[in-house]
Amino acid sequence: MSEASPGALDRLVRMNPTQVASFVLSADIVRASVTAAGEALLLLPERGALPIYWTADGYPDEEKPMAGDGVVQLPIGTFDFMSSDARELKGTLNTQQKEAVVARHRTLLTDASRILIIDEVQKGGTITELVNIVDRQRGEQPNRMYVVAAQDSRKKVSSESKTPAYQSLVVGTRKGATATVVPMPLIACDHDALLNTLWYPGKTRVPIEINPPIEIRPNNEAELIFRILGMAVRNREALEDTTVLDKAFSFPLGEKASHRVELWREALITRLKTKVT
Repeated sequence: MSEASPGALDRLVRMNPTQVASFVLSADIVRASVTAAGEALLLLPERGALPIYWTADGYPDEEKPMAGDGVVQLPIGTFDFMSSDARELKGTLNTQQKEAVVARHRTLLTDASRILIIDEVQKGGTITELVNIVDRQRGEQPNRMYVVAAQDSRKKVSSESKTPAYQSLVVGTRKGATATVVPMPLIACDHDALLNTLWYPGKTRVPIEINPPIEIRPNNEAELIFRILGMAVRNREALEDTTVLDKAFSFPLGEKASHRVELWREALITRLKTKVT
């Protein structure tokens, strides 16, 4: 495996195990928040929400998934595309295009008794943009919208000012939505090895289509690892019995990561055990 493009396990092992443990433990709070909201249609904006969701939802072979009335992945984040000169680059959707992606699910939005958005937050602009789009698409429906905001607790971003719209959402002065803030280190942010890939078949940084054909390419390695770690927080037996955890640590590693994986794994499990009851 190339050191320049590590897989999910390789990327995680290069991180501070204390920070990874903090992410996993905080995702358990996300799970509790989702469960407390009751049956709801879960909206997961790609790409940043997925590691949080995977970890909170857990490993279905060992535990019951989070309560939900369906899950919708919204491909509205940063996507990859091949430019006209054959360079692989990253692009973004504008607000109109994001609105078109969400509009594909208008029937679900209007039929759901509750809507719940899970997303990562640094300054708050992206999550409030999505809340506004969902509000427009569901119209005058009486269903309630809940937001679980995974707010980045890393020092380099936690001190940054939040947008007024996000602050209004958090303090409860924005009508039509109730927000729960869960501080956590967003360890997957901007790390492609830990995220799904969004692929646009065109050659422009902003798609030419109003409703662009963005493809979600799943990251099965990252999903399995996050799900197993999330489950292990709620299951001491899983931390003691390596049978399940071994599945998360069975992926290829680069040379640097392979030299430290065992010590890293031990350090991570020790930190998770201190919080498991």
